[in-house]
This record gives sequence, structure tokens and C-alpha cells, in this order.
Amino acid sequence: MDPENDLTADEKTNVSKPIILIGVLIAAIAAIAIGWVLLNQDDEEPVSANEIEELDLPASLFRSDGPADLLHAVIPPVQEGGNSLTFRVTSSSSGVDPETIPVEAMQATIESRQGEVDARAITLQANEDGSYQSADPLQLSDGWWELTVAVTRGVEEPRETRFYLLTPDPNVNGFDAVPDHDSSSEAEAFFQAGIDQWAGMHSLTYIERLTSGTGTVSVSQREVTDGAGGNPAGFHLTAAEYEMITIGNQTWMRQAGGDWIERTTVSMYPPSEWPDLYTGATGFVLGKTVDVNDRVTQVVSFYVPPTDKLVAAWYTWWIDIETGYVIREAMISTLHYMVYEFGEFNQPVVLEPPITGATPVASPLPGPVASRAPA
Repeated sequence: MDPENDLTADEKTNVSKPIILIGVLIAAIAAIAIGWVLLNQDDEEPVSANEIEELDLPASLFRSDGPADLLHAVIPPVQEGGNSLTFRVTSSSSGVDPETIPVEAMQATIESRQGEVDARAITLQANEDGSYQSADPLQLSDGWWELTVAVTRGVEEPRETRFYLLTPDPNVNGFDAVPDHDSSSEAEAFFQAGIDQWAGMHSLTYIERLTSGTGTVSVSQREVTDGAGGNPAGFHLTAAEYEMITIGNQTWMRQAGGDWIERTTVSMYPPSEWPDLYTGATGFVLGKTVDVNDRVTQVVSFYVPPTDKLVAAWYTWWIDIETGYVIREAMISTLHYMVYEFGEFNQPVVLEPPITGATPVASPLPGPVASRAPA
């Protein structure tokens, strides 16, 4: 797997698909309220349905002399005339209210993923505290946007990462504030191609970046297989804080640098069951054609309405035009901002017990656990 710049290759070893599989991890992030908006409002006062002052989306920035730092895109609710974006770098291990780490330079561009607006540079100015701020107020039309930020720190080459924004944001303005779209039949055809590929998928590797929008982030990598080809079904999850292996009906887990312990089996959710998450999808919008990891992809955005088990969610997919594979996914739902990078489709995944003498036991796969928050 060769993730593009929005999830750096270094995050690959720090690192869940549509799953709240690791309940403790996601609960710790999702327990914090979310909010932001980049809207062209007529009111002078910020509109914030959840009374959240600003969105803080972090992403990892690799550094050669220690653990990854975090790049924060801080986005307040828009006021009349637009609003400024602020970017700052902090230590990934500094806890609550971390101090800003000065950097030598920072550049940012933003581009619509649905409309005809091409990428445009955001002029940044340095603040006294080491952060950078857009020099001019920014106004964005409704829809999905891709924000790219490059950071120069010390003698290292600039490091680049990407953020995916939906305007208006449902967690700030309320879910009813996001406009409906008439479905494009062409966009829906690309979506169905992606669904068909998920349904026939036996194994893959993917990276997930998850944040609640309040300055905390989790990045994980997972190898997953449904057991086709004779090997037991299971997955291997790697994150900075812990590692987990499930083979059949056995699960082992360890904290970083710790000993392996056997624990209650964590449910396995194979890609072939992922299509269930998108049941009832509507409002398909055909976006741009862009290159991702040397593949030509078609951007498609859509909305999945709530069910009795799942709340509403907004998605953007980058679909490989040649194969129909979903190469990247961005999703926003209640207390969830997720970015996925997918690769190594249907490649062999061999899982081995981490404890000498343990015997993997193949078993029927448990039912899915959805990544969207329960209704």
C-alpha cells in the first residue's frame, strides 16, 4: 500500500473501516463535542447548532528526530464576510491544550471536490505564537473541499497533509442545514461499481485517520481477510498506542512495547459486508477526476440517511476509473471525521498468533459493528 500525501507513509506504522471496533479508542475521541462551519452566512454572529466555537482537525506530521507532531487546521464558525483559518503544529504527546511549535514556513491551498473551482493558494501570515493564519477572509460555497497544507520544519523537506471539509458542516449547523442534492445517474453508477467491488472483496489493507474535530486524532493501519483461500479469517491492527490481532475467534492485544494478552474476541467486519453501511444512499454528486496514488479516480459524493441503528453520514469516494476500487473515502457523521486510504486489494493476508503455542481457530464471522455513531 502506498498512501498519498494526505496520510503520510510514516503514519502507516502508527496506526479501523467503517467500524467502531476499538470502542475505548473511539469513545475517547468521540466523547468530545464537535463543531465548525465555513458558510456564507447573512448573520453577523456565528451560527453554531452545538455551541462549538471552532473545529480543530489534526493530522500527523512525521519528524526524523522523534514522534510525529500534529498539524492542526483550526476553523471557526464563519461570520459575515468570511473567516480566517489558523494552522499550528503541536507535539502529539503534549496532552490537553498543547503549546504551538514554531515552524520555518507553511503553505496552504484549497480546492472544491464537487464544483468547478480550481485549487487556489491561501495567503498565510505568521503569528507571534508560531501559528499561521490566512491573511484574507475565506468564503466557501456548499459542498466538499480538499485543503492541502505543507509544513517546513527545521532542515527537513516540507511535509504535506490534507483535510476534507464539508460546508455547511452538520455537526455545527445541524443535519438539516446540509442541502439536498438531485442525484446524478452517472455518479450513482460509479458508486455502484464501488459497492460491487466491496461485495466481492476478500482482503485488503487500509489506513484510517479519525478525529472528533477537537484536536485529538487516531491513525491506525489494518490488514483484514475473510478467510478465503484457506487461511483463517481475521485482522491485524497497528496503532501508535497499541496493537491487536484477531484470528478466527481468538484476539490478542498489547500496549506499545508491552506483552501480549489474550482478551475477549473483537468482532470481525469483512469488506464484503461493508455495502450494508451505504444502504439507502442518495444525493449522488459527480465531482472531479483526480489522480490518487498514480491511479485516475472519479470523485463521487453522496448522503446516507439515518436508520434505526445508524445516524446520518456524508461521504466522498475516490473511485479508480479502471477497476472500480474505492481508493479513498472521507466521511463526516456525528462526532466522526474519518479519512480512509485503501490498497492491496485481494492480496494474500496471512495472520499468525503472537503467542508461541497458540492455535488459530477459524470460526463464522461475527456481525458487523458500524463506524457511524448509533442513532
